[in-house]
Order: sequence, then C-alpha cells, then structure tokens
Amino acid sequence: MRRLLDSRLPGPAHAASSDAGVPRSELARATGLSVPTVGKVVAGMAAAGWLEEVAVDDSPDAAPGRPAKLVRLNRAVRRLLVIQLGVRHTRLAILPVAGPRDEGWATTFRTPAQAKEWQTALRQAARSLAISEPWCVALSLPGVVDEAAGRVLLSPNLHWTEGADFPALLGELWPVPLCAVQEIRALAMGHVAAEPGQRDFLLVDFGAGVGAAAVIDGRLYQSTLPMSGEIGHAPVAGNRRPCGCGAKGCLETLLSRRGLRQSFARHQRQKRVTWKTLFRHVEQHGVEAWLAESLNAAAGALAGA
Repeated sequence: MRRLLDSRLPGPAHAASSDAGVPRSELARATGLSVPTVGKVVAGMAAAGWLEEVAVDDSPDAAPGRPAKLVRLNRAVRRLLVIQLGVRHTRLAILPVAGPRDEGWATTFRTPAQAKEWQTALRQAARSLAISEPWCVALSLPGVVDEAAGRVLLSPNLHWTEGADFPALLGELWPVPLCAVQEIRALAMGHVAAEPGQRDFLLVDFGAGVGAAAVIDGRLYQSTLPMSGEIGHAPVAGNRRPCGCGAKGCLETLLSRRGLRQSFARHQRQKRVTWKTLFRHVEQHGVEAWLAESLNAAAGALAGA
C-alpha cells in the first residue's frame, strides 16, 4: 500500500497527487482487489494510524452532494523510528509514515567502536524521543548490506558492524519489525521522493567512503548481489594505497575525505592537513595535478558504471 501511494504516478505530477491522496478505486485497480476489499484494508490501516482520509469536493469519484474521501499516508502520528548509523555519527528521528521532506534529526551521538556500546548509546539517545513502542524501525547502514537479513557483510570504514546482529540488537530495545537499507540507496530513495521528475540517474556520494546507487524508471535498481553500487572499491591503475576492505588501489582511497587529505598532504609535503585547509586551497588554486588525478580516476569509474 505504501508503494502504491508513493509511486503510483510518473513524472512531475507525482508530488502533488500523492500529497492530495488517491481514491479507493485507483488502489483497487492497482492491486487487482475489489473496492470493498480495499475499503476494509484502508479502514484497518486508518484505525491503526498508518493512513488518513481527506475529503475532496472535486474528485472524479465524488457523488453528487457528497465530498469524496481520498486516502493518503498519515502525516500526524509519529511512530516510525528512523536511525542513521554513520561512520562518525548516529542520528535518530521519530517521524510519521508520510515522511516530511524538511524533517531534521532529533538527536545525534558519536558512533562507538563496538556493537554493545552502540546499543547502549542508542538506548540513552532514544529516551529524548519519548517513544516506547514504535511501529517499526528504519535503519540506514554503511558498507555492503544484506538488506533482507539486516546485516552488514563488509564495511571498510566501520568494521564492527560486519556480522553484527542488528535485528537482535534493536529487537532488545524495540520488539518491532526492522527495515534495513544501505545508506547510499536510502539517499537515492530520498532523492526520488524529493524530485519525482528525475526518473533515471546514478547517485554517487563522496564522504567517509565512496558509494553509489542507481535509479531506473523511478525505481531503485536492485542487483542479485549486495555489492551493487560499491563503486568506491573499483581498482585504480597505479594506485597502491591500502584500503579498509583489505585490497589496494580502491577508488575511495583517493576520493574519500581521508583520501583527499592524504593526497593534499603529500602535495603540500606535510604530515597532516585539515579538511578546511584543503577546501580553501582548492577555492584559491583550482584543480591542480594532485586533485586532477583523483578526479580522472573517478570519471573512469563512473563511465564504467
């Protein structure tokens, strides 16, 4: 039902239409169910707080003298717990299922170095959200993620997450369903929601690592292997820098924040440089040879993708 309400229409009309709601008849056509059956499902989900009904006078389904009722995701009841597990920080928010686009994170803490420490910090941070029984937990994870199992298979920048039993860790805090998603794929899904007119793109994110996700015809591309989108571990000829994944020469050793600082420090003949110093230097001097080499390596990987 969520997918139908979120992606029923192509093109720029999507945002306005999904905000307004959809008639039961359209849900029936999309699902192949009868209108009475859809009505029962909608009534149950509305009673639980997942959906809400809105009256619209000019709907084509409206009967004479009576406003039609459209269905949309609930925007008021906040029972969806969202957690972003990042390499440096973990962020939490409690949201309605409609997911307002301008919502910010309610609380943030530095990501610890062990699973149990993270669970403890998560418990403490969640107290400020004043929610004891969320409907479900949505968890964004870095690295190579088996989303169905809620497990991280490989995380070069946050090794303790590899093999961590997140369903069990979170289940001890909130015994509710867990929805796990790889962080760059989550970012791509957010972009689709914010810009529904953009139906086909490759999103590449440069940060603690380098990751990518593809959207084709408005849908997130899902490969048969969880390595899909791991552009950061494409090998670069001539690059011998060791990567956290255990290999040498990966693209993210050049294009991550750490990799760029290393390249700049070598160019400046210094042991360490700050990101702010690097940023100001590029603003003043433009793309120099040390940076051009990394950008060209990125261009080759992107062209291959």
